[in-house]
Amino acid sequence: MYYEDFVLSIKYFNLAIGAKPYLYEPWYYRSVAKFNLDDFTGAESDATEALHLNPYINDIYDLRAICRIRQNRFDDAIADYNEAIRLEPRNRNYWFNRAICQMENKKYEAAQQELDTIVEKWKDWSNAYSLKAEVYLHQKDTVQAEKWLDKSLQLNPYDGDAWTTRAYMALARKEWKTADEALTKSLHFKCPWEGRKSVGPRIGSRKMIIALQLPELAALP
Repeated sequence: MYYEDFVLSIKYFNLAIGAKPYLYEPWYYRSVAKFNLDDFTGAESDATEALHLNPYINDIYDLRAICRIRQNRFDDAIADYNEAIRLEPRNRNYWFNRAICQMENKKYEAAQQELDTIVEKWKDWSNAYSLKAEVYLHQKDTVQAEKWLDKSLQLNPYDGDAWTTRAYMALARKEWKTADEALTKSLHFKCPWEGRKSVGPRIGSRKMIIALQLPELAALP
């Protein structure tokens, strides 16, 4: 969808909210439209109203958490993921995003504990291993970072972000050839699109994908 589509969607949902303000759906969908227009404050406000009307929708907590992450309010995002996980504990993205928030808050031990739980639940998910490597880098433990990064690349050798981390570590050790090879693989494997919506770059040493499942507004009545 394009900018004009989201602007038009907001106008549509304004009418829906005016007619039936007690329904949570128009508030939620308007929040989605505002998010896609980078109005994270407005999107958060609408998501909050939607949750006031129906506090049992895990996707809305996810959406509000992403809005809060975009505003660097990681404690508030963690609170939202606590609720999302309580409602849907099988969604690994919620656990992963909560670990990211812990890392960005410099609560590295809490992030590691979160990631240990993720690895135990989803042993073949390479993203969790690479994020553990990144947290270890923040903790200046390059030995453990290398170990977990190796595990990540064994599970998914096509992860361009993991190769970026490998290049970063090699550069820090002045291993120029290794860094060049890793960076070449990083550029080769990274795609200009993802199969899911995301909130963009990671605030750490490499790109982060924060999964955000949004409804397709074009499919709405």
